[in-house]
Amino acid sequence: MSPAFAPSEPRAEPTVSCSASMTDYYPNTSPDDSRWVWTRSADSRYNDPAKGWQLLGVNPDAPVRYGYVVMAGLGPASPNTPDPAFTKPPALTAPATGVAWFVAGARNEHISSSFKPSLAVTVSYDSTIYWENEAD
Repeated sequence: MSPAFAPSEPRAEPTVSCSASMTDYYPNTSPDDSRWVWTRSADSRYNDPAKGWQLLGVNPDAPVRYGYVVMAGLGPASPNTPDPAFTKPPALTAPATGVAWFVAGARNEHISSSFKPSLAVTVSYDSTIYWENEAD
């Protein structure tokens, strides 16, 4: 995940939900191991002035193979359930009232159907990155 989430300059934690759900991936809505350019100026998911991906300031140096989700909120609302493809999804608990949070997820499914999707999710108040099928 590091290339797509590496900041181009220092910035605050995301406070915008670029994704409508934990399965609303960007840039490829159905991540399948194909390479996609991050900056998609004709895509409203990228350039929306209120919730577009460009607001995060992400600038990978090459096309990405994973699809990404970012959702944000304010406690006591809890983060959304991770992608249902997780066989053992982590329990994402609600932070304290008034605490801003974000959750970021990634997915890649090899074009060959013999592999399970590679999934990752993390939340702003926990340094753990939860992975499944990382080696697939």
